Amino acid sequence: MAHPEIVASHLWDLRAQVEEQLRRLVKVHRALDTLPAGNPIRPMERQQIINDLANVLTVNASIRVVCEQALADARALPDDDRRDEVQV
Repeated sequence: MAHPEIVASHLWDLRAQVEEQLRRLVKVHRALDTLPAGNPIRPMERQQIINDLANVLTVNASIRVVCEQALADARALPDDDRRDEVQV
């Protein structure tokens, strides 16, 4: 049986990973925006863009695993139908 604290922990982990992904994607986007249109880029810049995007793919796989675990734990949360009853 899962506990809400466990699901919350998964969500904090997911949030941190997603925020890091966003920062990395913004970094890549800014790097691409600074490139001259139609001109080749330096090999080092190109490799950095490739490395950053490859890292995004790797971390996305990790995010999926954590999300699947969070979902499984959320589904395992105890269900108390009595909580829906009106208290008198």
